[in-house]
Amino acid sequence: MKNLRDTDTPCFRRVGVSDTKIKAQARFLMADHVSPSQHFGPDYSLLPTIESFGEHMSVPTGFDRSKREMLAEVLSYQYKGLPNQPDFSVLLRENTFVVAAFDGLNIFTGTLSFIYKIITTIRLAHALQAAYPECQFVPLFVMDSESDDFRAIASFNAFGHTFRWQDAHQGPVGSIDPASLRRILNQLPAGPLLFAKSYLENSCISNAVRAYMHELFGHYGLITLDPDNAMLKAGFSKTGQHGMEGLLSANRPPSTDVNLNLFFSASILPVRAVVGDVTQFRFWLEQKKLFDQLHMPFPTLVPRNQALIVKPAHLEKLQKFNVTWETFFEQNFCERIWYDGGDKKKSTSFSEEKKLTNQAFDAISDHVGHFGADVMQVLELYRSDFANSLRLLERRIHQAEQRRWASRNEQLTTLKNKLFPNGVDQERFANLLDFYWKDPHFIQKLYNTFDPLDFRYNVLLDE
Repeated sequence: MKNLRDTDTPCFRRVGVSDTKIKAQARFLMADHVSPSQHFGPDYSLLPTIESFGEHMSVPTGFDRSKREMLAEVLSYQYKGLPNQPDFSVLLRENTFVVAAFDGLNIFTGTLSFIYKIITTIRLAHALQAAYPECQFVPLFVMDSESDDFRAIASFNAFGHTFRWQDAHQGPVGSIDPASLRRILNQLPAGPLLFAKSYLENSCISNAVRAYMHELFGHYGLITLDPDNAMLKAGFSKTGQHGMEGLLSANRPPSTDVNLNLFFSASILPVRAVVGDVTQFRFWLEQKKLFDQLHMPFPTLVPRNQALIVKPAHLEKLQKFNVTWETFFEQNFCERIWYDGGDKKKSTSFSEEKKLTNQAFDAISDHVGHFGADVMQVLELYRSDFANSLRLLERRIHQAEQRRWASRNEQLTTLKNKLFPNGVDQERFANLLDFYWKDPHFIQKLYNTFDPLDFRYNVLLDE
């Protein structure tokens, strides 16, 4: 496979990494998936490392030729009309495996977390290809096209505004006609034409998403699959539904049912790894017993890359106040910044100087006391005036300190709110358009930067 990282496009500069951030976000589960095997418990034993994939490859897939032919046929049909189509014949080979990602059809790609998930999926497939050249690894995005949760996909944040698809729709979101998105397209101050072309030249959201995903990621080898297909569902049924009692929902197709979506995909795809958010792992792990019951290999679960993109001014601000990224990521950071980082907050006091001054006045008093009461009275007036002047100076310095720390507090709070809008991670709020329209190499730079098996939280400098 071509090394897509060796290009003239630079990487983002990694200016910070944090284990604290991941643990704070997913302490209930993440530690069980990226720590030594004794912490995994009885339901999961596959470590997400390059070495563990070698052991996983030795497990028979149980994925026969007829399923591969069906998958290639379905994808060929779904990609009909798109330029530069992938070579689906590679899926016919017994040594071809899929690295999959699952997500909804959020308009305009939703949040950056989706982009990071897809790039992690691609990078993992390429890393496995390099490590195991005797096999083929295909990155594949499985749409949640049969979801009926329209509100979940109908808004995104970009250019400082929230854009919302106001139309009312019922039924599977993948079948919705995207023509009415023209209103949002007309409101955008800027953006790649690929979204306008995809949404306005396709009759349903699923086809539109496939079109722009192919434009954005097709040259990396990504394939996009719509599971809402009669042939695929028939193939799933042939896998055998015994043992699924209590899991099947009469109102929800298996491709979108959180209790079955991973099992459904493994029934129609030769999937050996799944990239996702750790919140998805909980649902997927609940399906492992079903895999075991039907003697199907359970995919390796790999957390997606996480990142915060900062500008040089943001970095300079934190360095100015000597604040670490670990401290900045803490949830109560804004309450603690009066006390953390840089010089500790304390009021200037001249107590030692007052003591020395009084000693000096006492010494003067010893020297001039014989001049009489009038001289001593003047001396004590000077002592009192000097003490009052020091108290006034202390008060003014304290006020200046208060203003300085208030300014520091305000600047850091503003920065925190900018990078974590509404208290939400940037990657779960910001949209691709905020970056891609100004930097067409944005996706390539992420590809060059991410390590799919480095589970630390990345702070990336956008220079």
